[in-house]
Amino acid sequence: MTDRRNILKGMGLGGGAMLTPMAGLLAAEAPSPELLQSAAYLCGPGGRIPGDIPNVALRTHAGRLVRFREDLVDGRVVMLNCMSIAHERVYPVAGNLARVQRLISERLSSDVSMLSLSVDPRNDTPEALSDFARHHGAGASWTFLTGPPLSIGAVRNTFYNMGNTPAAAGHDCALGLIRYGNAGVGLWGAVPAQLDAAQIVDRLTWVQRRDPPSGPSKRRGPNPRTFMT
Repeated sequence: MTDRRNILKGMGLGGGAMLTPMAGLLAAEAPSPELLQSAAYLCGPGGRIPGDIPNVALRTHAGRLVRFREDLVDGRVVMLNCMSIAHERVYPVAGNLARVQRLISERLSSDVSMLSLSVDPRNDTPEALSDFARHHGAGASWTFLTGPPLSIGAVRNTFYNMGNTPAAAGHDCALGLIRYGNAGVGLWGAVPAQLDAAQIVDRLTWVQRRDPPSGPSKRRGPNPRTFMT
């Protein structure tokens, strides 16, 4: 409990703190990577996603209607961040994700789905997100999502455990942390969204599904001793 109190104190939280409205969030000072690394402890467990991944309907920046779990998560390595176009002015993340996208195509053998979920659906329409995606060079594997507030909240609360976690004063950890994982192998983690792009890609390799070894089994241990005859 002492560690948790210290983290809460350092983030400016009281025991009865409530979620900060979006208007207050946008006016707040951008959180530091160190703060967000601590916030990972509060935003949800790093090794698993609590509860079932919701299969809610969302709309992509291309205007396509998708089911979140079936169409975007199942059978994939995924990387999810929460965002809004307005919040980018306070805490820019998309530029770093563009570098991550480039490194993924260069270094990883399997596809990774990059998912950016807007928490401001009133303003972040598919058309606005499409322009934003084009500006940052988003390719086919990087999808921006919007939809009804309840559907967005279901995804956000599952991946960031926001239902039981008060936001820091002016700092919403969901807007500064990437959740990454592989539902097929049940591995999940969290990393600050402004961490060096190469380090983020290194984290993704931890949750890749690996093919079983092929060919004859190999003996482990020291080589057998050869005796002269």
